[in-house]
Formats: sequence, structure tokens, C-alpha cells
Amino acid sequence: MGDPRVVFVDSDSGTLKTISRILHGRPYECALFDNAADALTYLQQHTVDLVASELNLPEVDGLALLRHVEHRCPDTVRVVLVAAEDRETLLSAIAAGLVQRYVPKPCSGVELLSVVEQSVSLCLLRNRYAQLTREQVQRGVAAGCGRAERQFSLAQALRLPVRSIGAAVLLASVQLRDEDPMHDELKRCLDTVLESAAVLQKLIVEITTHPQEAALFSGRCVDPYRIMETRNGLS
Repeated sequence: MGDPRVVFVDSDSGTLKTISRILHGRPYECALFDNAADALTYLQQHTVDLVASELNLPEVDGLALLRHVEHRCPDTVRVVLVAAEDRETLLSAIAAGLVQRYVPKPCSGVELLSVVEQSVSLCLLRNRYAQLTREQVQRGVAAGCGRAERQFSLAQALRLPVRSIGAAVLLASVQLRDEDPMHDELKRCLDTVLESAAVLQKLIVEITTHPQEAALFSGRCVDPYRIMETRNGLS
């Protein structure tokens, strides 16, 4: 498996140069495009972990591009490179479920790297979840039991509220005003909630794919963190 593949689409050459400079030497295979058509061609030929696009692209706009990504590869994390004047459009995109992260323009190195790292980790986690779920279902079918199907249903039911948490935090982050005296503290709180949601998503993967998952369907109390520790060889 090679480095995670990330795609950035922006009509401004200066923004693309900044992104290239920030990600230079980092463990990512980075593809840069100044229009959606070339990016779509690339996406048809490659599996991608992250697609980040500005909203106001020529010909095909950024939302149409992200909508295509959502349809074709739903586990790819969708990010918006957003200017201040695009705030209302960003809110609409978040509400529609098209956007999972955003990076304000001009791009800050610290913020861009943080979003890329979190997004790639999320995509890898989703891929691992999908693979493990398929393996569990196959084992369940081979054994002639319905436990794998119950696991799959449980995991799907848990994933929806976790994704809702992420969308709600993103909406709240966009609504924050720089002049708000509590801005920095509120931003830290929202970041903590988002990190907790990511941990919860990882926890869902672990407890629904653990070999001793029968405990999840029994009447006794289960400590999911203990399951994670056992699976990762920490106990």
C-alpha cells in the first residue's frame, strides 16, 4: 500500500502553490488541479482518500464536484477550501451532507496539515471498517449464523449519529465569529467534541469486529474500551 492519495482543486495558482509547499515532504501522494474536469478524470482512474475543492470553480463548480465524489466514492473525505465570502454556501453544503471538513483561505500550514491528517485517518478507518465487515459477514454466512448480519446492522445504526455529531460541530465552527471574546475557547471545545467523535467511530469498528463480539448481544454489561485493549494487545 502506497502513501495516502489526496486531491486539491482550486482555480487560484497561488493557493495551489501554497498547498504544494505545505505538503512537500509529507507522506501523501498529492494531486493538484485548477479545474473540476481534470480532477474528475483523475478520480475515475485513482482511489483517493481526500478531495478538497474551492466552491467557485469555472465551468463545473466545487459543490458539483463534491457531489460526484459523494456518489462515486462515499468513503473519501470531502473538504472545502473556503473564502470568507463563501460562508453561506459552505453552510448549505454542510447541511446537505456534502462537506465533512473545511479549510479557510488563505490556507494556514498548521490548519491544512491538521485537516489532511484527520481526514486521511478517517478514510483509512472507514476502509478498514468496510473490509472487516465484509470478512465478518462472509464468516457468518459460512458458519450458517446470523450474528454477522446483526453486527452489520448494529454498526450501521451507530455510525449515523456519529456522522451527525461531526456535521453539527462543523456547522457550529463555521458560525463562530472571530470577534467573539469566547472564540478560541469555543473552538477548542468543538475540536474536542470532533476528536471524541473520531475516537467513538474507531471504537465502533473495534467492538463490532472483535472475535468475542457475542458479548455485544448478551444481557451483561460490556466495557468497549476493554475490548479495544484486548484486540490491540494492550492488556
